Amino acid sequence: MSNKFPHLLCTAVLGASLMALSAWSQPTKPPQSQGEAAVPAPEPTSSGYAEAAEGLRVHYEIYGKATRSC
Repeated sequence: MSNKFPHLLCTAVLGASLMALSAWSQPTKPPQSQGEAAVPAPEPTSSGYAEAAEGLRVHYEIYGKATRSC
């Protein structure tokens, strides 16, 4: 067996992984027909940062209002 085979196998696996990750990470948009107005993204009613473990800060956004059914 050639010494190049493990190197070629690693290169092929890495290339396939990068292509899959690239395809997965790109957002897809549905096609917009002519005459159809674009719907604006909703604005958050509240947003900020919450303190998490080990000094980390987590960004959050809240959309709309909660309703109680009880």
